[in-house]
Amino acid sequence: KGSGWTDRERLVYLVALVEQSAPKLDYNNTPRPNGRSKIACERMVQRLKDTLKEDLVALKAGQPTATEDSGTVKTPKTPKTPKRKTKAVGDEEGSPKKRGRPAKKDKDAD
Repeated sequence: KGSGWTDRERLVYLVALVEQSAPKLDYNNTPRPNGRSKIACERMVQRLKDTLKEDLVALKAGQPTATEDSGTVKTPKTPKTPKRKTKAVGDEEGSPKKRGRPAKKDKDAD
């Protein structure tokens, strides 16, 4: 059973697939994100290819890519439960006792 795909492996394979199929990318008719121009999309694709260049060369040569060498596959982290508050030594009863106003001393008692 094979291991899961890393995001980088997926991206490298997708770019290699597009390059091998030799389609002409249609930037004019492809929907673009809001605020992105045709030139911005072309530059983004070219930068993506430049970033993945070493992995693409390794994939075409049949060699393991950098991510395959390290063998790291992204696994979702298990959420940690927050630590419960522990009672302090003097807090067994809850809130501290209220202290009343001291009683007046009688002057006549002297």
